[in-house]
Amino acid sequence: MSVNLAAGSDRITPEDGAANWVALNARVDEICREVGRSRHELTIVAVSKTMSVDLLTAAYEAGARDFGENHAVELVGK
Repeated sequence: MSVNLAAGSDRITPEDGAANWVALNARVDEICREVGRSRHELTIVAVSKTMSVDLLTAAYEAGARDFGENHAVELVGK
């Protein structure tokens, strides 16, 4: 399953990004219950490519812990 938290907006705010992260996790929790899977079997990876540091910080504060980036040097800079 792939969800773009910034879909439809080039100017997503950190607050919107954090709210989207929380909503995504709630939906994944719901799907796991529906199909009888443990939520702990899944990892949601927040893709940081093209996202601002403020948006990544908001996602982290909302619970994101796994981030994906095309180039490690870009992630280190963020």
